[in-house]
Amino acid sequence: MLPEMQLSQEKRDFGNITYAIVNGRLVEKISDKDALLQTIEKILSTERYKFLAYDHNFGVELSGLENVDRDIYKEIIKTRISDALKADDRVESIDNFEISFAKDSVTVIFQVTSVFGQFVKEMIYSEI
Repeated sequence: MLPEMQLSQEKRDFGNITYAIVNGRLVEKISDKDALLQTIEKILSTERYKFLAYDHNFGVELSGLENVDRDIYKEIIKTRISDALKADDRVESIDNFEISFAKDSVTVIFQVTSVFGQFVKEMIYSEI
């Protein structure tokens, strides 16, 4: 006969606390805006659908855009970044995109309005 155990089904809300990751190491507890900034960085640095560890709503879909006309690329990347970030319920809107191209990269600057206020985020994507 196998032993029986009573496991607690209690759910605990840890709020908006996570750990800051610097160079792959957990360094300190962070919350609110700092936690959201880290989440945005992770979402926009992760290719959607590529990693089984992540839900299909996590990440941004940028593969397959290598040979797309730049004007079309701008509209696609705006939509994909907005869709990726709106999956997080702390994000209210993404606006004021500025997109610039270099030889092998694209820089995307945009404004995020969240439950913690507004801030500007910059992402640089290479191999476009």
